[in-house]
Amino acid sequence: MLYDKLLEKESIKTVGIWTLESWNQHNLKPMLEGVGEFHYLFVPEKKSLTFDNQIYNLVKEVKPDLVFSVLDNAQVSAVPFLRLNRLNIPTVNYFSSKNFAAIKYLSNAFTLNVTSNAQLVPLYSKSGCELKTVYIPYAADPDMCSYKNLIRCIDISFVGTRTENRAKVIAALETKGYKVEVYGKGWPNGEISFEEMINIYNESYIVLGMSKIATKRDFEAPMCGSLYLREQYSDSCFVPDRELVFWKNISELIKKIDYYLANYGNGRTISCLAHFKARTEHTWMDRLAVVFKYLRSLGY
Repeated sequence: MLYDKLLEKESIKTVGIWTLESWNQHNLKPMLEGVGEFHYLFVPEKKSLTFDNQIYNLVKEVKPDLVFSVLDNAQVSAVPFLRLNRLNIPTVNYFSSKNFAAIKYLSNAFTLNVTSNAQLVPLYSKSGCELKTVYIPYAADPDMCSYKNLIRCIDISFVGTRTENRAKVIAALETKGYKVEVYGKGWPNGEISFEEMINIYNESYIVLGMSKIATKRDFEAPMCGSLYLREQYSDSCFVPDRELVFWKNISELIKKIDYYLANYGNGRTISCLAHFKARTEHTWMDRLAVVFKYLRSLGY
């Protein structure tokens, strides 16, 4: 059983299949490298029979204990995974998008579907995957999202793609006189690397979260020791006003920024509690252990 091997710290051989997106490489790759021998197959830009065959041939050759992928309908067909079922090698696919239609035709081909979007679980169930679908929140790698003990020289920062609603929030804060360091697609400062983002978080007293669903930032920012002011949503892994701060609208956000800029010590207490919880309960190794427990219930 994979879970028993993990507990005994036995080497677990895995094959990872995903795009070269920075987040995959800085989170999932070190997670699987941390448990043993790791083989990687990147996803090409266009779906093809050649790629389907590459998946099957690599897994058949390597004979891993686990195949862990981040795939959707546009990237691969169900065929190679249906063929892998005959080899009795468990396949786990991680899918975090809000668009279930993008994974619908693949979902039944995997041994286990993992999603960080709790709202998708009922849709998986309707597609016949109720017994092999699990909601697991995002996490972060404590080595990648390290606390660097830098001077908190940035009052407020935000990293994320520019949208109309986010632009309104930033404009409202700047109108009030706040200086907000903003990075990401569509903003004047542009996109930054994962490493640069981690440095920004380490230099920020307050990091903004602007999304009504769970995101990767929910663990990356606290793990860097930042005070995380996050738009309110359900299913948070942190205690509101103890480990992070929620806000419902711009007016409330401004009031909370005013308070925490004037009460630095209170903000640091919250960020320290969130930092400790993220490092002790919300790492990718914690998430992998949950995946293995579910696989054990399925006979692996």
